[in-house]
Amino acid sequence: VYLVVLVVSLLYQPRVQIGVYLAAGGAALFGVGLLLSLYRDHLAKLPDRIAKREGVFRIINWR
Repeated sequence: VYLVVLVVSLLYQPRVQIGVYLAAGGAALFGVGLLLSLYRDHLAKLPDRIAKREGVFRIINWR
């Protein structure tokens, strides 16, 4: 219980809040970069698939 109260009381200080926000933003940016690097090959094929109207992109040219 004491540890929870200590952590919660630390989060109310403005400098600690800014640090937490910066850390969360950095972690989110790192996660997005990691996901983009994992799907790099798949994402590189998308312009060709759009140009050839393959897969989901057939719907674009249905008229």
